[in-house]
Amino acid sequence: MTEREGSIRLCSINAVDEKGRTALCRACKTGKYSEVKELLTNPVIDICLEDNSGLSPLEYAVKRNHLDCAALITDEAYRRLKNPNNEFLIKLRAELNPTEESTFDENLFRQSIENDPKAATKYLNQFAVSHNFVYEFKEMDKIFGVKNVKTSALASVLNDSILPSQLDEKLDCLKHPVLKRVLDIKWELFAAQKYYQQLILHILMLMALSNDLYSTSTFNEFNNIEYDEQNHGEWVKAIADVWVQPSFALWVFILVFCFFAFIHLRHLKPSLFLKLTRWMYDGKYEIQPNFVIPHAAVYKEKARSWLLRRTLLWTLFIVIPLVCFMKYVLPSISKTIVEWIILFNFYFTFIVVWLCALYFLLQEMQELLGEDPWIYECIQDANFFGKIFWRLALIFVPFFTPFMTAYRKYYASFTNKLQLVTFLLILGPYTIANWPQYFENAISTEYIAPFVTISLWMLSLQYLEVNKTAGYLLPVLSDVAGDAWDFLIIYGVFQIGITCAFYFIFRDVSEAYSTFWASFTSTYFVMYGAIGMDELTLGEGDDAITEAVLTFGYLLRMFQCAVMSILLINLLLAMMNKTVDRNWEKLQSRALTSYARAVLRLETMLGLNEVTRKNLMEISFSKGTSEFNPLFNEHISKLELSEQGIAMDNFVDDDEKNALTDKVNLLVQQNNELQKEVDEVKTEMKCQVQELKKSMHAQLEEILRITEVLGRTALCRACKIYEEVKKPLVDHMIDICLKDYLGLVPMEYALKPAEEPDFDENLFLLTIEIDADAAFTYLDQFVVSHNYDYEFKVMDKIFGTKNVNTSE
Repeated sequence: MTEREGSIRLCSINAVDEKGRTALCRACKTGKYSEVKELLTNPVIDICLEDNSGLSPLEYAVKRNHLDCAALITDEAYRRLKNPNNEFLIKLRAELNPTEESTFDENLFRQSIENDPKAATKYLNQFAVSHNFVYEFKEMDKIFGVKNVKTSALASVLNDSILPSQLDEKLDCLKHPVLKRVLDIKWELFAAQKYYQQLILHILMLMALSNDLYSTSTFNEFNNIEYDEQNHGEWVKAIADVWVQPSFALWVFILVFCFFAFIHLRHLKPSLFLKLTRWMYDGKYEIQPNFVIPHAAVYKEKARSWLLRRTLLWTLFIVIPLVCFMKYVLPSISKTIVEWIILFNFYFTFIVVWLCALYFLLQEMQELLGEDPWIYECIQDANFFGKIFWRLALIFVPFFTPFMTAYRKYYASFTNKLQLVTFLLILGPYTIANWPQYFENAISTEYIAPFVTISLWMLSLQYLEVNKTAGYLLPVLSDVAGDAWDFLIIYGVFQIGITCAFYFIFRDVSEAYSTFWASFTSTYFVMYGAIGMDELTLGEGDDAITEAVLTFGYLLRMFQCAVMSILLINLLLAMMNKTVDRNWEKLQSRALTSYARAVLRLETMLGLNEVTRKNLMEISFSKGTSEFNPLFNEHISKLELSEQGIAMDNFVDDDEKNALTDKVNLLVQQNNELQKEVDEVKTEMKCQVQELKKSMHAQLEEILRITEVLGRTALCRACKIYEEVKKPLVDHMIDICLKDYLGLVPMEYALKPAEEPDFDENLFLLTIEIDADAAFTYLDQFVVSHNYDYEFKVMDKIFGTKNVNTSE
């Protein structure tokens, strides 16, 4: 067999054009149903292969509204899932078998992880060599990702599956030591520095936004300082009321901390971090080729702790004297400097918020363009003038991305859309409305500012993704939010009904129910304990209501408390508890998935192409030489992986693997010997059975010749026709369970499948009353199973031909 004939990747049916599209992909895009159906008859066709823009055949079919083509692909995926030994998977597994010269293949791994995650896990085993206490990894540069982030192994694992049921199995692959090591390498090379940089700026923006209220209040009070001076008697005492307050001291601390944090953040660059790790090991701040630090993870953790302690110490060393000086000394030295600081802080707060929002918006644009890095590849391959053109085009591309299919995954995320809206509001309406000459504008303070503040605090939750123990809280929170949404459907029925009832009764006698919105809010807060009994009054004059109506209102409120505050709330808690319990076993995997998605998002923001990725993986030395970062060749302690709870449970050592192999070979040998014995016994029994059948057949023929009856009752003979069955059943003494000489009862004759099955409503009604299992067997003859679907017969009669009483 040639390589082209045996390899799925080189098979002509899976050949791709210049855009990376297969024949199936093109057929789904144009909606050619017959062509898609014909292509799917080829057993080795890849139904998951994506093109250069990241779209699979199924996504093209759904995107272009060719739902019939999408159904065909989904059915084929389901068939392959139910038949794990189909020809496609057999050939795929054959290619995944390790060889002496095997190297990591991104496309092969992507095919395997999409079609058979278990086989992909076994494929990764050959790149992790287990020794006594450590793992040795191979081909880590290729597993890291050669071309771009879209084709990397990590992106393949986190990509959505055609069948949602396969997604959890794919994500379990992240527990494999190889992928865990890839995550650690990416975190150390670029993700850690990028993550802490964004975290620091996010904290700075949050504190600046929170300090906005303080700076505005201080600025307004400082303008009225003459009034305060008249009341307090002296300027120093007056300024103390509006000068350094705890919120301002915290703002100063955040500013100084961010300053020193950015200074120390540069030490997380690969080359500098290697030097710092070496310094922690033997006191030498340098890197040398082929120098290996034993137990490097210990010294790396020590280096990170040293950076954090140094940042905090320098911050406290500067902030404490500075705040004390500003609070107690500066007002008595210079009134002008205090005025300048207050005025500067007022403008500086808005500038910091605006610049941080601009930074994060640019980061979101980089993440967006990283979904399809075609423009970066154009810049890389172009000449001087071409580079200028494509860089100018880079400015306008983001405005067209909402209409381009390659960026659909970015806009499918609610978090991404919330970030874009929040940062655009800060850059535009919020900053303009809060500038001094626009203070009279109340839109920002009443609408925009609360939304922006809440949004930024909510977005801060995404920084928990990198926490490998608390990261599971985010998907759990999403699941629980889904329960709350389902609960609102039931709750809304009662809430609207109660709102309307109280509005009709008390709209003229109580302000709490004077409008529909007021009635809604008054009844809504009852769920949280605000009973509001004082709001139910009789009224006066023409608006008075009777005592009976008031009593009815009290009863209605009692009903509301019982149903909404007790029954429905406990129902919601039970739903949430069940959701958490259902996903509790997957928490470790989901926490690791959150961490992996965060790393992938940071990698997407970098927009790395093939050249920049190679430069990132290399370390330059003082003599002008460069080589791969030693990070790719480090031996990792098994204890480190097991303590993090990441190592695969089914990943075995070499010694264990050899022992298991010997046991398997022994069992195979024993099985072969037993199989021979079984075959001999089976052959002998077949001969005996044939002789017995001949003897029984001869005896049966003799019996039938002597007697023409088989012991069948009248009921047995009539059971095929409903009208004939009713006659013998009139006699209440008839035995409906009497067997004939062949051991068959009347029910079995009635339900025995015919060559041309025909459904009898009356017979089915009679059967379902006597024996439900027999009725179920009777229905089997009207269902024919094919590869992708079921074919049903005589459904018009099963539907019911006479009336509802005779239907199933």
